[in-house]
Order: sequence, then structure tokens, then C-alpha cells
Amino acid sequence: MSDYDYVPDQPVIKSGNTFQSEFSEPEQAKPTVSNVHLNPPNSNNPEPKKEEENKEEETDSSYLKVINDSAYLKMKPSRYRVSFKPDFFTLKVDNSILFNQYQSVQNNGGSFTNPSLSGLITLSLNDVMENHRFTGGFQLPVDFSGSAYFLQYDNFTRRLDWGLLFLRTSNTVNRTENYNDNINHIIWQESQPGKAITNMLQANFSYPLDRIRSVRFHTAFRYDQLHLDPVDSISLSYPPPEDAKNQYWSMSRLEYVFDNTINPFMDIWNGFRYKFYVEYIYGLNNGNLSCYNFGTDFRYYKKIYKNFIWANRLSYAHSDGSAEVMYSLGGVDNWLFATSNSSLQPSGGPYAFQALATGLRGYEQNARAGNNYAVFNSEFRLPVLTTFLKRPVQSSFLRNFQLVGFLDAGSAWAGFLPNADNTAQHYYYNTNSNPYNPNQTTPIVLQITIPNSLGLAMGYGFGMRTTVLGYFIRVDAAWNIDGSPKPMWYFSLGTDF
Repeated sequence: MSDYDYVPDQPVIKSGNTFQSEFSEPEQAKPTVSNVHLNPPNSNNPEPKKEEENKEEETDSSYLKVINDSAYLKMKPSRYRVSFKPDFFTLKVDNSILFNQYQSVQNNGGSFTNPSLSGLITLSLNDVMENHRFTGGFQLPVDFSGSAYFLQYDNFTRRLDWGLLFLRTSNTVNRTENYNDNINHIIWQESQPGKAITNMLQANFSYPLDRIRSVRFHTAFRYDQLHLDPVDSISLSYPPPEDAKNQYWSMSRLEYVFDNTINPFMDIWNGFRYKFYVEYIYGLNNGNLSCYNFGTDFRYYKKIYKNFIWANRLSYAHSDGSAEVMYSLGGVDNWLFATSNSSLQPSGGPYAFQALATGLRGYEQNARAGNNYAVFNSEFRLPVLTTFLKRPVQSSFLRNFQLVGFLDAGSAWAGFLPNADNTAQHYYYNTNSNPYNPNQTTPIVLQITIPNSLGLAMGYGFGMRTTVLGYFIRVDAAWNIDGSPKPMWYFSLGTDF
């Protein structure tokens, strides 16, 4: 720095060892008359005013030119300015469903599309007081079958927490399109590749009643698009109707949540939690399409010995209206290499959305389907080493290693209550050797019905849990009561049921 640079007046900090505070020194003893200097009554004496100024300068650090490092500094308050800092940045492999659990039946053709194993990048920013949070993420499957990204803002300034979310997902689809004649007979059928796109803007509100109870409300606008690529002159000349390619929905959901659980160990809980919810879905570009749904989820965790617990879960949901939700029951959450029962054609409907109902091991996805489902899970979770050893275990693989024994039972059906009709399985056989022959105007279809064949499903088995490379891995082997001699194996990611 040159001699000509301007340096503003700032106090100089020097070392010192005298403790100072904002309180003035105690008053000294009053001086005697001999020590008092008397001024003439008419003289102007500036000394008292000067003493007051010196006292103010001593108590306010802004007047000081030289400050000891042990001096008391009187700070002036200033208004807080919002400033953000990185909260976390993650890069992980994931196959979970981002935010929205409902898939459009129109877009996926009635077959639920499981998320592929994907790379997920997430970045979050927080302000200093943690009143505002911005989060963004991008998901790209390893097979490049689609993509997804989201932007989220959360406000925690007051007791009522609220936030905004924008989500966009894109997936490749391969749909079988039917071309019918004037009397609605199939005259041509072919497979067409395409892309299903969903855009959703959602507002979230959460109001805590106390430490363990809260009321939550979500409202969203959803836009579903379907783009099919023509493969020949027929598909080019007869594209899908406009209302099938573009669908607009309004979605609202109200929840009551109770949660007094504690988490002393990985995937080990103690306590009780549950939630009730109701939701309403309305078609904006087709006003006669709507549905209402309600459901509940109870979970109870009982401590047996140290970290050894007994975990139970009961879940139920019902959908009704002119555009219902079809629940496909079977399998587990975040199932790697999932398989589905594509031969089951559920009764009931009409269906506009499809959702997975998980927690039924021993069966494939879509083992039971309908606008209702109920499932019960019970399992014993035993962290082997941390339960019986008194010394700490350093290895995360050994520390989180658990053995699990479980029993799952549930079903899905059409209608409000299950009976012999809505739990029956139907098989259809076309007696014509070429059902898509244009000359065949009255095809004969043979229907075989087996009552109660889609009733209660039950699976049982054992499993293992542990942490591998930072991921909590679940491995389960399950048998079912339908007579399958070999167990079904489940490899999945994530905790709890």
C-alpha cells in the first residue's frame, strides 16, 4: 500500500490486560472542601460538559481511536440480512420414486413403471438462521430410460411451515395401441415407442400441534403428456386423441400425523406412529373425471431386549369416483430387479392412476390389484453384534448387521368390501385363431372365472440387513401360501418396511 492510499479512520487495536465492561467504575469518596476548586459564579466553566463527553466516549467504542484487545466493545445492533450457505451436496445411487407416487394409466398403459437404478445429485442451500432452504436435484437412470429433476423451496420462519415444489419427470414407454373399426372391434394392433412426461407444481403446508402431532396439507397442479412416435402409415394417419395426449389434474391431500417414535439405531425404532389422509383429484380438461381417496398407516415398534425389537405395520387405502386409483399390491419398496404379474387384469374402475402398495413378500408386484388394499406386516429385527456385545463396533458393516424374521398378509380388491365376486380371477381365451383378422366381426371369447382365487395373500421368511458403501441393503427370502416350492428373493434399498 502506497503512502497516497486513503485509509479511513478506524480504531487501532493494541494489546492490553485490563478487563473492561459496560458498567462504569464505582464512585470515589466525595472530596473535601479543601480539594474543591471554586469558580466564580459568573464564569463559564466547560469542565462538567467535558467530563460528560469523556464518560460517553469511554462507554461507546465508536468514539475510541485506540482499543485494547481486552477492552469492552459496545456493539450497535443492525438488521439481519439473509445470506445463504451450502447445507449439503449428495451424489448417490437411488431407485426411489421422487415425491409423486401416482402414475398415469393413460401413459403407462396400465403397467406400473418401476424406477430404474439411477444416479441422484442433490444440492441444498440454507440461510444462517435456517429459516429458508432451497433444494435442487437431478436424477438420471443408468439405462438412460428417462430423467427427472426438481426444485424446492421451504420456509421455516414461523410455526406454519410451507414450501413450493416443481417436479418434471420423463420416461420412455412402449405402448401397445389398438385400432378399432366402427363397431369397436380390433382390426390392427402394434407396439409404439414414445415418451411420457409429467410436470407438477405443488404447495406444501405443515402446522405442528405439539411435538408429536401435526396437520399437513398438499395441493398441486399436474400436467401429463404422452408423445408416441409413428412407426408406419397407420400410426401416422391415426394419432391418439388430444385428451389422451394431454391431461390436466388438480390434486389436494390433507394429513393428520402422530409420531412419538425414537430412532436409537439404524432401522431400529421405539414407539408408535400413524397417519390418516384424505385426498381429492379432479380432471381440469375433463370435468367428469374425479376421485377421492382415503387411507391410514399404523406402525408400532416394541422393544424386546436392548436393540432387539418387534415391528408391526397396518396399512389401508380406498379410492372411488370416475377416475380411481388402482393399487398394485406385492413386493417391497425400492425393489431392485423387480418383477410384475402382467397377466392379472383387475376388475372395477375406470382407473386414471396407478400406485404401488408394497409390503407383501413372497409375491410379485401386481399379485393383487384393485381400488382397495389392506396389508399387515410383522417382523422381528435383531442387530446381532450391538445387542450382545458391550464394546463399540467400528465397522459399519458389522455394526448395522441385522437378522429379520417376518410375516406379511394382505389383499387388494375392487369395490368397497371384498367378496367372492371382486376377489375372483378371470381368464379370457379367444376362440378365433387370429383374433385381429379384419374379416372376423363377431369374435367369441371364452371367460373362465375362479372365485376367491385373489383373496388373502400371505408370505413369510427371513432376511438380513446391513450397510454396504453407505447404503442400507435389505435381502429377504420369502415363501407364500399359494404353494410355491422355491422362495422369492428380494434385494432392495432403504430402511423400515
